[in-house]
Amino acid sequence: MTTQKRHWALTIFLIMVVCVSLLNVRSVHADGETPTEPTGPTQVETEQPTEPPAESTPEPVEPPSGPTEPPAESTPEPVEPVEAPATPLAEVLTQVPENTEVVVLDESGDSVPLVSQEAAEITEVVDPMWCPEGVLPGGAGCTANFPSINDLITDMGNNPASYAQNGVIYFTASPGAGTFDLSPTTLPGDFDTLKNYNLTLQGGWNGSTSSPTLSGQTNFGANPITIGSSSNPWIGNIRLKDIRVSGVSGGENAITIHTDSGDITLNNVDVQSQSGGGYVALLDTNSGDILVENGSTFQSAIVVNRGNGFSANSDTGSITISGVSGTNIVFNNFRAPGAPFYNGATLSAPTVSLSYVTASGNDGNGIAISNASLVTLDHVTSGPDVNNQGNSRSGVLINGTGSTLVQVTGGTFADNGRYGIEIYGGSFIVYGSPTCPTTGDTLNTLGCYNATPITDSIAPTLLLPADISVSAAGPAGAVVNYSASATDNLDPSVSVSCSPASGSTFPLGTTTVNCFATDLAGNTALGSFQVTVVNTPVVPPASPASMPGSPASQTAPSEFIIPVTGGEVIDLDCNSAFWAFGIRLSFMSLCDYQTTLNNVGSNNLPGTLPNGYTFVMGLDLSILSENQAIENLPDGTGIQMDFPILDGSSDQFSVLHWNGSEWIEVPPQTSDDENFYQVRTTGETGIFVLVKK
Repeated sequence: MTTQKRHWALTIFLIMVVCVSLLNVRSVHADGETPTEPTGPTQVETEQPTEPPAESTPEPVEPPSGPTEPPAESTPEPVEPVEAPATPLAEVLTQVPENTEVVVLDESGDSVPLVSQEAAEITEVVDPMWCPEGVLPGGAGCTANFPSINDLITDMGNNPASYAQNGVIYFTASPGAGTFDLSPTTLPGDFDTLKNYNLTLQGGWNGSTSSPTLSGQTNFGANPITIGSSSNPWIGNIRLKDIRVSGVSGGENAITIHTDSGDITLNNVDVQSQSGGGYVALLDTNSGDILVENGSTFQSAIVVNRGNGFSANSDTGSITISGVSGTNIVFNNFRAPGAPFYNGATLSAPTVSLSYVTASGNDGNGIAISNASLVTLDHVTSGPDVNNQGNSRSGVLINGTGSTLVQVTGGTFADNGRYGIEIYGGSFIVYGSPTCPTTGDTLNTLGCYNATPITDSIAPTLLLPADISVSAAGPAGAVVNYSASATDNLDPSVSVSCSPASGSTFPLGTTTVNCFATDLAGNTALGSFQVTVVNTPVVPPASPASMPGSPASQTAPSEFIIPVTGGEVIDLDCNSAFWAFGIRLSFMSLCDYQTTLNNVGSNNLPGTLPNGYTFVMGLDLSILSENQAIENLPDGTGIQMDFPILDGSSDQFSVLHWNGSEWIEVPPQTSDDENFYQVRTTGETGIFVLVKK
């Protein structure tokens, strides 16, 4: 939509006001501030449409155990802004009658030039806006600013083809009214078009289209966010970033997202003061992954019928909840006497990984995990909080599959009504030294663990390649790639480090590669293998190693096999010699030139061979000067080609050159080596083939 459409409502409004009060001064204020009466002629203030005021966030009643909420991070999206078109407010003012003065005031009460972009941004409605993925507000392909969330959702339903691509919806700190419901219920028929694309809900937009920035959070207040449904899930990825929902009640979920194969990501998302029995967040995917990161908190209000906590399920994917040291992700439902037993977080997936997560003050379990074959708890805190209030039940409850492995690294498991960690159908191993008191005020009622941790004393097993021997690609040696890995009886993700690393340039001679692997328990395995780089090329496949006088024995030490796969530009020295496609090539006096070589087979010949000739092998050879192909070789230069032959009788073979219209026989060179058919060209390039007569 164009800028004019964005300001159409303002245009109509100005015209109506002007028609009523000619010769009067009109004032438009930034952020809906009360105007300051200017000196001079009496002004009649023009009421203007403004953004809805920010919804007040109900303050949760902080119990003694309430965790301190981490500050929201300011994380701009890592995309290059697309230059926003200037908003010509002057076009709107052309419809104002003569002798009418219109004044736009900024938030300080100072007048702003009408022709400025600042004036346009003060008067326009700025929230929300949809843009293609990777484009900042006001950039190429973005929609107009919609007065409310409801207007945006309606437009998505009316014009689904316009949104049939990956996109981002930007929201200012206080979005326009409406519940964000992007589901088959609100968009019957059109939902199936929209659901196939990735969608990001991005908060913290400053409202500018000329200099857009992203900082802080958008407060949706008590308006829930719903995307997809269990019977008709979203297909693409869904990402929520820099968003807060506060005060949802009446049994509704604050956030509900259903996807089929799409990933679900919550980044800096807070849900506060949830009450009435709904989930603070219900995330469900069939085969996607779920990621919660960057200081998200999920809390409920202190009432008996509170929220159900956080719930995430992935049938075949993974759940990763990842905070950082000093800024844990928090699950807190606030314990209340007589309340139902709601968990802080309920998670179900084949792989569950929690890092720097706090779950305390819940009247159920801090975190309940099921259906996982691997659970990783890295610096998890499940009680107590700052007021020594843990969880009414266990800190972490894991209902395993019978072979579930639980890895625990550090963390605190204290002051819980049952165990610090409670495991059924699995085993676990403890790394580091987690805090799990057995005496004092913060002990767990039934103890630290309901099972004895496994002791890991077995080092990983290294899987290294056998010794490697390669031919040099030049005087510096050769780049060598190899694969090294390790397995461990308990640590499923042990990594291997080797020096020199795979992909390094190994010098001529023999180099020892040293490798080691260390599991989480600190058990280390060491191993090594050798890489030998020789400057005598191995025999190419096209030249059998069993053949007398094989290339390995015929090649001078200065010759190398060039790893040609076809089409590469190869720099030439004044006299270069190497092998390509089984053919020995010698370039004479071609200083500072380049060559490209392509293999030629019987199925891609430019013309039919003469009668009586059978194709054996060939190549397409070009010479370039400053990367531009030349048609003829310079005077005093030449190229010698030695084609391997198998039976030692050069009389049965010939080399043909394609001159663009027919095959021309190239006279052979006299050679003492009966295992090669040797020709030399001093003028032609192009396709040369060895044929049998």
